[in-house]
Amino acid sequence: MDPAGPPAQPGSPVLGQAYPFDWGVHCGARYLRFAGRIWQAQAEVSLPPGLPGVHGPNSAPLVVPGYVTVTGADTARFEAPGYLREPAALRAVDDAPLCA
Repeated sequence: MDPAGPPAQPGSPVLGQAYPFDWGVHCGARYLRFAGRIWQAQAEVSLPPGLPGVHGPNSAPLVVPGYVTVTGADTARFEAPGYLREPAALRAVDDAPLCA
């Protein structure tokens, strides 16, 4: 996690290009907002202990530092080497709960 904040998100991401992204997971790893869209994880994402936070490990808000890659018109993946065992498959959705 960069103390200066995450890099700016692209308005129109290039298909297949990985973009650095800190996934805020204070309400679980189910939804993320990237490049003006809402993306929903297609399976449960198991979060490891010791995630980075603003004030050190496990301090709120928690984030998973990684990369988002748009893989299709409505699909993407989130990879977090060192944090997630496998990439999370994502699908674009129209809406998310308030806590997303």
